[in-house]
Parts: sequence; structure tokens; C-alpha cells
Amino acid sequence: MIIALEKKNSKFYGKIIDWFVVFIFFSIISYLLRFKIIHLPTNVLDLLVVIVILFWFFSLLVNKRLFFDLKGILKETKIIVFSFALIFFGLILSTVFSNFNNLVALGIIKSWFLIPFVFGFLILSRLRENNFLLSHILEAYFLGAVILSLAGLFFVLGGRLTYDGRLRLFFDSPNQFSMYLVPALLIGIFYFLKKWPKKEKLNNLWLIGVVVIALNLFFTYSFGAWLAFGLSMVSLLYRLDKKKLVFFFALIFLVVCALTFIFKGAKLGSILHYNERSSLASRIMIWKSSILMIKEHPIAGIGPGNFQKTYLGYQKYFPPYLEWAVPQPHNLFFAVYLQSGIAGVVGFGLLLWDFFKKNKKDPLIDKINCSALIFSIMLSIIIHGLVDTTYWRNDLSLIFWMLIFANQFNFGKALKKPAV
Repeated sequence: MIIALEKKNSKFYGKIIDWFVVFIFFSIISYLLRFKIIHLPTNVLDLLVVIVILFWFFSLLVNKRLFFDLKGILKETKIIVFSFALIFFGLILSTVFSNFNNLVALGIIKSWFLIPFVFGFLILSRLRENNFLLSHILEAYFLGAVILSLAGLFFVLGGRLTYDGRLRLFFDSPNQFSMYLVPALLIGIFYFLKKWPKKEKLNNLWLIGVVVIALNLFFTYSFGAWLAFGLSMVSLLYRLDKKKLVFFFALIFLVVCALTFIFKGAKLGSILHYNERSSLASRIMIWKSSILMIKEHPIAGIGPGNFQKTYLGYQKYFPPYLEWAVPQPHNLFFAVYLQSGIAGVVGFGLLLWDFFKKNKKDPLIDKINCSALIFSIMLSIIIHGLVDTTYWRNDLSLIFWMLIFANQFNFGKALKKPAV
């Protein structure tokens, strides 16, 4: 009787947690809603994630499973935990040795590392109990992006664009908006193809959502985002054994590039001909500054959140600066090195090595466990990360660690071939 009651309570708590997790990914841009608690800055997304983590711990305690569950997860994720420990050590060391506001650095460590990492443990724990949670997470993220993209179309029609005619919606820049859209676009195409060529009304809705998101991504005019999406899309189609469709989507990608050339030919031309005022020229200058910073701070880096201040101090080496407001170095790996030092780079590299090692090609696994989709989203993050900083933000860090732990779950299932 008592055991049956405990199982019933466990399922009840589990359902609440699952719904909470799905809602978090649906409303992931809620980090833009910022406020203070006793003079400490935070945001709605952090608050939601912390609440569900605390409720998860509470449910494990109530059902007397805390030690058992955490022990099992830690045993299963040794490389992930060790990688995170290196990154965390690097962040702390970099904070200690940087001459910067430690409160800002600690806030970054809390919101972009600790909270997403623990949340990843929660997701892995719940995936063990609910195999469909990953699909619900991905679908919720896609739906949230579709709703936001509908608002984006109204912004385009109303001419509410940046000074250079690009769509940024509620984000700080068009590039930041594009980083949010690319994973959603890959998710929509994945689920559309899973049911293609079946003629279902629901599948038509997936296609409409894909078109709406793609239009928004187009109007960001983020060439880095389109390159990341295009290469990741080819990878996704190959993994799904839709090789005949690779040509079709490659053609669409070329059409988009052609349209971009027509609508934003001046910007593209400046890049191709290396105009001294182009975005590429600005990035190269930022990268040169970053490399010099790494040379001067090779062990500990410059500290989390310290790039803007340090970058301005390096202006004397690269006159004249083409861009002044640069909170991040426009490169994922430079950002990791500069803000977590050599230990962080090793930890991050080990984490990615472990991810791709576990994510093996298997058509059956791909179709059942979304392994191909997880691979393509991570690939897009890395490719886009060559020209932008595709991690150092509340929503992006949450997505990153969700992929890491979801991949761990898929790997565990891949070891046991699911029955057809």
C-alpha cells in the first residue's frame, strides 16, 4: 500500500516537473524580462529554472530517491561532470585573477553555467521516466519560436527594423535573434520530414511554422546563421537517409543566398570584397584583439564578462576601431578561452569530443531518439560559433546543456537497440 502510494506520488510530481520543463523551453526568451531580488539582478527564466530544480530535489527527497537517482546519473555522466568541473575551475580561476567586478562574473557563472548544468541533470533524470519528454521539449521550443516569428513578420511589415534594415525583434541584435531561430528551424524541418510524404493536416502546420521561422531568419540577414543552418541541414538530411532531399534543400539554400544578394547586395559585396567598414573587417579586428588578449593572459584568461572593458583598452593597438560596443569576441572558442582560461578550453573541448563520440549514425536510433536532430543543432552552434558567440547567454546555455544531457540519454538507449 505504501509503495503503491509512493509510486503514485512520484508520477504526480514527475508530471508537474515535465510540464514545467516544457514550459521553460516554450518561454525560453523570458530571460529578457529582468528584475532585481534584494538588489541582485536576475530574470524570469532563471527564476523558473531554479523553481523547477528545487521542486525536483523536493520530489526526490519525498520519494526517498535523492541519493539513488543522483548516484546513478553521476556514474553515467562521468566525462560530462569532469568536463564541467574543468570549465567551472577555469571560470573561478579567471574571476580571481581578473581585475573586474566579481559580482558580474559570479552572476555569469551562476546563470550561464551552474543553473543550466544542474537543469541538464534534471532533464536526464526525467528522460529516464518519460521517454517522450525530449520530443515535447523540442516541440515546445519550436512552437515558441513560431509565435515569436509571427510577431517578427508584423515588425517587418511595419518597418520596425534596425538602422541598416535588419530584423532583431526583442533581442539586442539581429545576430542574437538568428541564434535563437536556427535550432527552431532545424527542429521544424526534422519533424516535418519524419512524417513526409504523408498528407496530414498536422504536418502542414509544421511546414507553415518552418516557413514563418525561415522568413524571420532571412530578414536578420545573418550570413553566419544561414551558413550554419545550411551545413547542419545537409547533415540532418544525410543522417535521416533522405539523401535525395539534400539537393532540394541545397537548391533552397542557394535561392535564399540569391535573395540575400538582391536585398542586401551592398552588405554581401562589402564582405566579398573585404570592405574596410564591413562586418567581416570588424570581426577580424575583434579577433585580432582577442588573440592578443590570449597571448597576454594564456593561463587564466581575462575573466567572465570582462571582454568589453578589456577590448576597449586594446584600441591603441588597432587604430581606428570599427566597432566599440563588443560584449563578446564574436567567436565561441575565443570566448571560452578568454573567460575560463586554459582549463575551460580543455573542459569544453572534452565535452564536445564526448558528445560527438556518443552521437553515432544509426537510422533506427535517429528516427526514434532524435539523435540526428541533436547532432545537427550542436553542429549549427559550433559552425555559427566561428563568427558569433553561440553560448554566452541564458537561453543559449540552457539549450547547449539540454543537448549534452539529451545526447547522453540517447547514447544510453542506443546501447540497447529499441524494438521495431
